[in-house]
Amino acid sequence: MSLFDKLKSWFAPAPPGGERANAEVASNEDVGEDAAAPQPLETGPRKRWSAKDDAELEARARTLFVSGNASDAMALLGGANLLARHETTRLPCLCAKCLKHAADSPEVDGVRYVRDFVVARYRVLFYWTPEELAADAKQVRASMRSALRAQLRIGPQATRAPGINPFTGRPTP
Repeated sequence: MSLFDKLKSWFAPAPPGGERANAEVASNEDVGEDAAAPQPLETGPRKRWSAKDDAELEARARTLFVSGNASDAMALLGGANLLARHETTRLPCLCAKCLKHAADSPEVDGVRYVRDFVVARYRVLFYWTPEELAADAKQVRASMRSALRAQLRIGPQATRAPGINPFTGRPTP
């Protein structure tokens, strides 16, 4: 039964004599159309990414960075989503294209900066931090990771102007 016939049966009275329309038969013109479609790479259920996976990825990449093997660390982090867009500032850009060529510790106006990164929800955020905060790097990373998780949870459009309740005339919380 076609969709049109179903709608007719809902809204129109039954045809005289109780006759029903013939059911539609699928045509053969689309058979085999999807035969050449690529198959998904993963055949099993997709593994859910967890905070533990984030911590493991970050620890492996950080170990590679500390050992001076930045290219392998970048290759390891290359599978994750890099949260950066190209920006022209006084500090080197940290987008995917420029990150490979960015200095490890540039100096701007007499202040040296150190590149660092955090991983949250399989997303990598690189950022510059003043070298004076190197002793507090763990706290800075925790703060950046927390802010990144909050932004990913809420989304960029979460902020909105307060509205007015039309029934009470008061601002909505």
